[in-house]
Amino acid sequence: MDRLGIAFRDITGAYVACAIHKMRPALNMTLLYDPKDSVEDFLKESEERMERMGIKDYLTVLPEKSTGRRDYFRVVNGNGHEGLLLDTGEEGMDTSLINFTITDGLFQRSFVLDILDSYMSRVPTGTERVVLALPGYSYRAEDFRRAFGGKNISVVDPLALWVEKEIKDEGNSDLRFYWTLRDFELERRMEEIFQKPVHFRTYYLSLIQI
Repeated sequence: MDRLGIAFRDITGAYVACAIHKMRPALNMTLLYDPKDSVEDFLKESEERMERMGIKDYLTVLPEKSTGRRDYFRVVNGNGHEGLLLDTGEEGMDTSLINFTITDGLFQRSFVLDILDSYMSRVPTGTERVVLALPGYSYRAEDFRRAFGGKNISVVDPLALWVEKEIKDEGNSDLRFYWTLRDFELERRMEEIFQKPVHFRTYYLSLIQI
């Protein structure tokens, strides 16, 4: 894999990208932020842009499942994983409060640790394994392991398993950030998430084979 692409329309994609970067710091990645109102337009144009940039391996990251061919839920969670799903309660355990901190761009803050601890009393008796089923949760996988490990519950991180299986080649730690619409508040928040400077460039249609 020469370069991994992450297309996102809200801060959720930043947490996914940063989690991958922490797992594989030498990996070359291109992040493309496009805050389109229409999910359909976002998916269609993300696919076209990744093709123009010569990126074959990429994820489209949205807080919820989409019809995208490279949708996070389809690509990363597609095979299914045994255990209690930590999601919004549709299929597993309702962890909406944690998910809100992701969509608000606050998941890196210390108070999230208290929220994780508060969920321990809600885990059904007899649970042996939980699955980090929502995009962004992998960013704090170690904190999930610490919290659940106290009850001898193992944690499955689908993103880590996908990275281990699918990402073979590494590069020179080249991170490229593009946006279709300037959003300096998002840029500042991403610097907090990545814990280093983040500089976006504007994506232009003429941009090919970057």
